[in-house]
Amino acid sequence: MKPLLTKDAYMRQFEKSMPQDKREAEELNDYLVQQFEQLDQLISTISPENFWEKLPRVLGIDAKLTLIAELIRYDYNKCPIKEILRIVETDYRTYLKELCGNELSVEINNSLVFHVV
Repeated sequence: MKPLLTKDAYMRQFEKSMPQDKREAEELNDYLVQQFEQLDQLISTISPENFWEKLPRVLGIDAKLTLIAELIRYDYNKCPIKEILRIVETDYRTYLKELCGNELSVEINNSLVFHVV
């Protein structure tokens, strides 16, 4: 996988991962726009003084976007957009922990990846 060196490349990867039939779902598009706007705002305000405060929030948005990219592949009849967004908002804080193979009940290590806001 090619490293993402720009914010635009990062955002494009999520847009490309959306199946064509789901790209037109207004609720999904509104949610993605909201997340990208939050990401823009966070990135534009990062400084050495607030880096440790902002990074967990950036990681949280990344977890939400990655989780959407995984869940959106499912059929609407089995998992409607509203349900996907509910799952994302409920599970994004633990998504990276689970992705790394950790059980939710296990004490986490000190990595920033596991301290998502």
